[in-house]
Amino acid sequence: MPDARRPDLEARIRAEVDLAVKPYEGVAPPFMVAKLRELAERYWRENPVAARALQLKGYAEQTRSDTEAKASEEDAADGAKEA
Repeated sequence: MPDARRPDLEARIRAEVDLAVKPYEGVAPPFMVAKLRELAERYWRENPVAARALQLKGYAEQTRSDTEAKASEEDAADGAKEA
C-alpha cells in the first residue's frame, strides 16, 4: 500500500474503533472498554474483508468528493457563461 494513503487508513481505523467503543464508555468498567478497543482495532487491522471495506469506503468518498468538486466547477463555469 502506498505510504501516502496509509495515514488516511489509520484515521479510518481509529474512527471505526471509536464508534464501536463509544456506547460502552462510562457504562462498562475501564478495563472492559480497553479490551473492546483492542479487539475492535484487531478486527479492522487483521480481517482482510474489513480492511478492504475501509479501503473501498475511502475510495468511494474520494470519488464522490471529486465528482462533487467537478460538478460545482461546471456550475460556476455555466453561471459565468450566462452572465
